[in-house]
Amino acid sequence: MMKEIIITVLLFIASLTCFSQVNENYLLEGFVLDSTGRNISNVSIYDEAGTLRYVTDKNGCFLFNIKQKEQLYFLHLSYEKLYLNLDIEKIQPTDDDRYQVVVIMKEKINILPEVNVIEKAPQLAYNNKNVWVVDYMIATDGIFMITNNGAKSILLHLGFEQDTISKINIKTNFDKLYQDAFGNLHLISNDSTYQIFCDGNNISLLYGNSYDKFKEILMPVITVTDSILVTENRFYNGQEIVYVAVNRNNKRKHVLSNIKVSTFDMAKNWNLDNHRLALTENPEMSSLFYNPRKEEERLLNERAEFKELMLKPIYSPLYNIDNNLYVFDFQINYIYKFNNLGDYILKIPIVFHLKSGYAKKIVTNNPWDKNIIVDQITGKCYAQFINDGKVMLKEVNLKTGNIENVYSLDKHYFPQNIQVYDGYIYYLFIDSRIQNGDRRSLYRLKMNVLQ
Repeated sequence: MMKEIIITVLLFIASLTCFSQVNENYLLEGFVLDSTGRNISNVSIYDEAGTLRYVTDKNGCFLFNIKQKEQLYFLHLSYEKLYLNLDIEKIQPTDDDRYQVVVIMKEKINILPEVNVIEKAPQLAYNNKNVWVVDYMIATDGIFMITNNGAKSILLHLGFEQDTISKINIKTNFDKLYQDAFGNLHLISNDSTYQIFCDGNNISLLYGNSYDKFKEILMPVITVTDSILVTENRFYNGQEIVYVAVNRNNKRKHVLSNIKVSTFDMAKNWNLDNHRLALTENPEMSSLFYNPRKEEERLLNERAEFKELMLKPIYSPLYNIDNNLYVFDFQINYIYKFNNLGDYILKIPIVFHLKSGYAKKIVTNNPWDKNIIVDQITGKCYAQFINDGKVMLKEVNLKTGNIENVYSLDKHYFPQNIQVYDGYIYYLFIDSRIQNGDRRSLYRLKMNVLQ
């Protein structure tokens, strides 16, 4: 009898040990790579219950708790679905009790012709007829989106498979998303801003600030490399741009580029008109034939109209591509390239933006829309053109300045807020499926070269 009791107790203890091992949490750390060893970002990792556990960062890294012999599967648009059965007992832990794995995903290569045809048509990136998209931003963590249903606004975080990862209610006056030079996302209204915090599974708002302070301190910093940060300074009604490189270690500054338009001198002397207006308020100038008030109103109207006509803000953007800086100077038709330290390397001539036709006044087949779009993942650069509402993106070779490929958005006319990410074009379009009001939907289109 005593022997049977001892055996029963031992079996009970053994079962408790097995149960505790199965339910114990282990810290799993790993990288997701392709067959060439390249890190794969934005891979969604799910457990066998279909719960999203993590989305890999820009380095393909993930870190979360798991249980023994838990099954996971990995999803990405460009790679085949991968299952992983984990046996912690077969993995040697590190000194800080982390269990490390490397996951290799295989690219999708056997794509049926029917799929190619479907991908030439824009697909809804967020299919919800009850809401419309106010603004969106594509980031390494997924798609961030402000939506509204007429009663409330919601900030959504979507994976690249269009699955909803998390969401929070926000005030309706927050209607813009902004990504700063450091990669942080911000929610913006007319008077205040909040930084969006995302840990892969949840989003929250923090670091509230006034919009004026945000615009003054953070927005002028337009990009950073591993060595410098670059600020954009505009002068004389936006007719001059000065890009300044600031060393991130010793804070030393130097001018990276100084760009001026043809109306720069006019804008520089604009203060002379302020002096003219001040004279109209001088009583000593009054006479029987001179009315200072009417003259002031006339000059104010004349000034506003002339300023709007002649002093349009200059468009000469700067982009960080693979830790090199590219300044697009459309005034003298060059792209200037700088290294990560802000040192000048070379200049590339460009002509794709120039007007054609008699005296360059009649535009023929070159409706340049003054917009350069860069794919954060591939580093490819696209110039935007629009003709009768139809948008084309032309790929610019940053070594030669020539146009290489042309991509057409010919299914939707007058698309808005076009972004390119990892070979897909995203844009907003007023959706005809919804009849009441200006309700915009987010679409995406795989880039296929225009034949």
